[in-house]
Amino acid sequence: PAGFRGLAAKPLSLASPEGALVGQVMTAARLRDIARIATDEIEPENDMHASAEYRLDVACTLIERAIADAQRGARTVTGATQ
Repeated sequence: PAGFRGLAAKPLSLASPEGALVGQVMTAARLRDIARIATDEIEPENDMHASAEYRLDVACTLIERAIADAQRGARTVTGATQ
């Protein structure tokens, strides 16, 4: 599961993105969709450091990047081109 800190009072573990990844061809649009699915589970708080909206936006971006990085790593290990 994906893990996040700094979004809520305690660390979060997100399971929903994993099921959305299985058997899918990763496109930029699909990455955004999966990141949005994941952030549906997050209910960040506003505080003096950042707004809840900003925290969700950052979480979405980080999820997209993590999935894209993992995909690139998998291609490197397996020698796949797609």
